[in-house]
Amino acid sequence: MHAAQRYSLGDWAAAVLLFCVGLYLDKARPFEQYIGNRLADPSISYPHTPPEKQQVTANQLWCIALVFPACGIGATQLLLRRKRSSDLNQALLGLWSSVALTLTLVCFVKNLYGRLRPDFLARCQPVGSGASAACSNLGPEVLEGRKSFPSGHSALSMAGEAYLALWLGAKLMHAELPATLALGGTLWRLMLAAVPWLFALWVGLSRIEDYWHHWEDVAVGVLLSRTPTVTLTPGPGPRPLPLAPAPTRPRSPDPAQVGVLLGNGCAYAMYRLRYPHPAVGCEPHVAGAAGGATGSGLKLKGSNLSSPADGAESETDLLPADV
Repeated sequence: MHAAQRYSLGDWAAAVLLFCVGLYLDKARPFEQYIGNRLADPSISYPHTPPEKQQVTANQLWCIALVFPACGIGATQLLLRRKRSSDLNQALLGLWSSVALTLTLVCFVKNLYGRLRPDFLARCQPVGSGASAACSNLGPEVLEGRKSFPSGHSALSMAGEAYLALWLGAKLMHAELPATLALGGTLWRLMLAAVPWLFALWVGLSRIEDYWHHWEDVAVGVLLSRTPTVTLTPGPGPRPLPLAPAPTRPRSPDPAQVGVLLGNGCAYAMYRLRYPHPAVGCEPHVAGAAGGATGSGLKLKGSNLSSPADGAESETDLLPADV
């Protein structure tokens, strides 16, 4: 198989481009919601936590979303003594693609919606009232205060750590383990694979204490977040619609709920693009494609399709199957 196909160079280029688009959108200006009727809104009146005093800073977030999962993948490959470069390449490509797709989607929605963070009034320091209300502080922290929905920390940490959880779970269930890990059973494997996901969950919850996201949004997001298979797979049949739906009060979407679902969904989608379902196997699709290409891509010219019995080189020419 050609090196460009073996290492999916086209997908690497697409993933890098997608990541660059996400970085560009992250610096774009968001939609500015009207604040004249929210100057006394308690939901956006929390104290401001500076970025450098957050429990998880921006630099630490990139370590959690990319560096830690990549190191976990590499360490697992060494522990399992798997030296196939194509497997490692596909695992890292899936990880990068998951984070890149999540970053682009999160920043795109943030800029379109422009929801106010819980500490927006502390950032804005508004003056005036009603239609004349405006922010006296014009610094970059005010623009950042308009990017509450969805939770980027929740989504990006889930995109990396949930991907690692899927990959690690599949390897522990199907790969040949060294003698020191041949303990038998399944529960310990699932618990070990769930550690990265729980770590990402803590990242999302830390946003409550930092007042960068609404507490009810994070709570509902944690309780209602579904596994990727349930989220992306339709149910067994159509759901009946209520005959007379009760009127409900308009409610803002939950940033952390969407962040958790978005991160899990992107991680699952990018994992399945590279690997089969974790319950089925752990070998990348490219390995099967390579085996199929070597096994069926060539055929012997003439009627004799069998190789010589003694293993010597055949005098017949090997031609591509489509000739």
